[in-house]
Amino acid sequence: MVSDKIVSTVLRPMNSSPRQPGYLSKPEYAHLQEMNKELYLSSAWFRQSEMFEKVKDYTANMLDPKLKYFVVDLPYGVSIQEGLLMREQLENEYNEQTFNEISFMMEREGIFYGSAADALFNFKTLNDRRILIDSLRDLEFYKTNNVKLPQK
Repeated sequence: MVSDKIVSTVLRPMNSSPRQPGYLSKPEYAHLQEMNKELYLSSAWFRQSEMFEKVKDYTANMLDPKLKYFVVDLPYGVSIQEGLLMREQLENEYNEQTFNEISFMMEREGIFYGSAADALFNFKTLNDRRILIDSLRDLEFYKTNNVKLPQK
């Protein structure tokens, strides 16, 4: 869950120098220089997330034969088919009282979840307001920790 701003301003600039294996210095292999790759591994999340926008963008770029983009979703069925997950385990989880269908969709099926069309508030509106940037503590905290009181 790294923000797109961090990816574009910190991680991508660090990925600017291509790999320099020794064989590339030989003339017969000089044409094999390859571009660096960015790999993202994530569960699906909410449709209002930056990841959903990136998946849509990469999917569009993948359809352009001049660009080298690739997007894939590996749902739980692949794990079952390859013997990495037992169907009975999923059935047990599905029958638990605490089973959350939305989390299952995002984690196991790779489906991005969005609010319903008739929802009063969408996720982005609520999520932007639930994270406090600045907050005030009770007066006792400032007195006991010798912290300067904030300005009114």
